[in-house]
Amino acid sequence: MKTHKLKDSSEKSIALVHSHQGILQSSTLTEDVYQATIKVPSSSLEPLMEELSSFAKVTRKSVSQNDVTRQTRDLQAEVQNKIALRNRLRELLKQATKVSDVLEIEKKLANAQTELDQLTGTLKSLRSQVSSSTLSLNIERDRLPGPLGLVTKSSSWLVGKLFYLN
Repeated sequence: MKTHKLKDSSEKSIALVHSHQGILQSSTLTEDVYQATIKVPSSSLEPLMEELSSFAKVTRKSVSQNDVTRQTRDLQAEVQNKIALRNRLRELLKQATKVSDVLEIEKKLANAQTELDQLTGTLKSLRSQVSSSTLSLNIERDRLPGPLGLVTKSSSWLVGKLFYLN
């Protein structure tokens, strides 16, 4: 995006992000560029992008998506299998009579619980990806040429026409 008023545009974009229940993950404002990484609910992505384009000229727009449905389904099945394994190991632990059997089952139970916790964490992360979108926002200052800039620009056009007519 390009704008003549970079600071105003950056402040407006922050306000818009908050009005769409978004989270500003990171932002950088320099003299010529404002960059921000924004997390916003998926349902708010398009309206936010539309409103952002109302105060700055859009020069490039790219939208991509990552379908995690299959991965989520696979993880859910793995979680269910680990829960079933953990429950079977708990039942075996109740029936174990030898100390060596108890130690062996407890070791397997601890491993199963660790794997279950890891899978559950990954599943939560995937679900949060589905419910939110990440927007990378870049706004550049669109500088207005001064008197010498205009002369240089028009003279370069004129010199260009000496070499090429169309």
